[in-house]
Amino acid sequence: MKATEANLLDLMGVAKMQFVIPVYQRVYSWSVKECEVLWDDVMRAGRDGVSHFVGSMLYIPESESSATSISRVLLIDGQQRMTTFSLMIAALADYLEGNPDKAGFLGDLKISALRKNYLFNDDDYNGLARYKLVLSQDDKETLFSIVSGSPVPDEKSDRIVENHAFFREKMHGKSFDPARLWAGLNRVQVIDTKLTAGVDNAQLIFESMNSKGKPLTPIDLIRNYVLLSLPNDEQTKLYEGYWHPLERLFGKGGEEEFNAFIWYWLWLKVPNRMPKENEAYHEFKRYFADDYDGDTEDLLKELREYAQRYARLFLGKEKDDGLHQVFGRIVSLDVKQIRPLLMLLYSVYEGNMLNRNAFLRICETIESFLFRRAVCGRLTTGLNNFFAGMYRNLEQQDDIEEYVTAMLLIHSSGMTAYFPTDEHFVEEFKTRDCYNRFSKKRYYLERMENWHHPKESISADDYQIEHVMPQTID
Repeated sequence: MKATEANLLDLMGVAKMQFVIPVYQRVYSWSVKECEVLWDDVMRAGRDGVSHFVGSMLYIPESESSATSISRVLLIDGQQRMTTFSLMIAALADYLEGNPDKAGFLGDLKISALRKNYLFNDDDYNGLARYKLVLSQDDKETLFSIVSGSPVPDEKSDRIVENHAFFREKMHGKSFDPARLWAGLNRVQVIDTKLTAGVDNAQLIFESMNSKGKPLTPIDLIRNYVLLSLPNDEQTKLYEGYWHPLERLFGKGGEEEFNAFIWYWLWLKVPNRMPKENEAYHEFKRYFADDYDGDTEDLLKELREYAQRYARLFLGKEKDDGLHQVFGRIVSLDVKQIRPLLMLLYSVYEGNMLNRNAFLRICETIESFLFRRAVCGRLTTGLNNFFAGMYRNLEQQDDIEEYVTAMLLIHSSGMTAYFPTDEHFVEEFKTRDCYNRFSKKRYYLERMENWHHPKESISADDYQIEHVMPQTID
């Protein structure tokens, strides 16, 4: 590894060099808030004539194309900052192209050189080779359009478009001084960290770095851990075939749900260790290194399959209407501890170890279990351990429906996993203030309504509670 202090513009301006974001990296995620902080830092550096340090640019050579002589390097750490500076430079080029009389501070540097030096390689190059920075497949076309000054694609990256618009807006303010911005950009410093292929462990170095920017989530770290050590062609194949379809199941903004999915999946894989949510990445590493028997592709295939089950169960993507309805009702009861068990039940259902009607009955029993406990004021504390005991042994049962039902019914009122009896439930329901003190009132009112309309269920998702249960009578 070779690390030296460097000027950011000098690094971005190296001739015939292209920074490529590896496929396993997260998409561009800086918001306007981070851009505003960076803008203030750069403008302050330009005003005060001081250097501004933004962290490390960590990269490793990929290969040199004999066709174009472009040196491609994989940018392992620094994507967020380099992308944001590219957007800032593109916005400055836009501004000066519209206000050429204000470009005197550039001296002998032509306005067009802002794009040619820092956003593009030589004009002789076409296609992908022309761009200095190549983002992941969800972001790259949007960035290409912005640095080229062409219309953005229909399926655009909203963050890239929003942040570019933010910089353009700042530059159209009355007090904007382009010379000050340019002075600040020339004072941005980085640690230029070049790794040696086959010698340096990029993943360990990446994990230990503490650069300025958004913290990596467990899912970012897991993706990098799984893919980073593989050859580039294998990375691309596995990312496009497994990981990217898995990400698309959760959609934009679904990172929190994605992280939760990994945690619930780990509960199925290591139920004896019962990992905590904030330990998901370290538990995943230990499981993959010590306990998993297959190869990386097998692991990603399993993750994708479980993610598809998770999306059908908890994200409303089930196509079977009967299952879709009961899944939605269970989700509305908001007891997250049940999710690993339901994921495993869906797996055995898909594997034909459980027929559809039996699976539906199990789900309805679980629904009743959760609702009755809520009405009777039973806490969810301890249910993780109870359900873990069930799914440790579930696949070994001759009759899975009988096993699950028996496990749910076996506990007395003094035990953690008590299933309230009819008598207990009725008594509690009569005496409990279910309107003001019961968080599941929407669920109950919708179930009551649909009890009288079994053929055509009514969803109360868009209703206020007062639509079905007024607080006052006029």
